[in-house]
Order: sequence, then structure tokens, then C-alpha cells
Amino acid sequence: MPESDLPQSNEAPTGAQTGALCDLAGLCLTPAELTSLGKDLAQILTYVRLIDAADSSGQLPTIHPTQTHGTLREDDPRSGLSAGDALRNAPRTKDDHFRAPPAFPPAGDPRD
Repeated sequence: MPESDLPQSNEAPTGAQTGALCDLAGLCLTPAELTSLGKDLAQILTYVRLIDAADSSGQLPTIHPTQTHGTLREDDPRSGLSAGDALRNAPRTKDDHFRAPPAFPPAGDPRD
């Protein structure tokens, strides 16, 4: 979505903007859910504008809000489960793989 299409100042996102965002995210919402999401987005944008207005001059940029040096363990290889053990309790399998419904059903799918 181009920046020019974003709501300005304290303006709430329009229904079309909220719908476009849902399309990008692959969400199928009811009209009531779209209205509720629009209100939530308006609150989020208001908060982001408040943070954006804060004076951060003189502050060094960070990549993480806390210092996390040396917190990762060594990556030591070790044996894992066999395919049979991993799939033993799976509700659906095929050719030594888990089977699951698609995350993004094709258009026209009854789950739309």
C-alpha cells in the first residue's frame, strides 16, 4: 500500500484501506470484524504517531530493546526422532510426512 494511501494525522483507516490490508494478509473478515479491526488500527496508528513525535535525538539506534550478548547455547548436533517415532501420533500422514490442511486455501474453496 503506497504511503499516500495511509491515513493522515488522526484520521482512522477507511473501510477500503482496512479491506486492502486484510487482502494483503490473506484474512477473510466479516463486516463487523472489519469495523472492529479499523477501530483497532486507528488506536495503533495514534500510538505510533505519539511515539514518532517523541524526541529521540542523541539516542543510538538499537536492534534489540535489551542487551542479549552471549545468550545462545552452542549448536551441538544430536540424534533426533526417527520418522516413525515423530509420526506415530499424527492424525494424518503421507509418505513419512505430516499432512495438514493448506494455510491458504485456493480461491473458491468453501473455507473462504
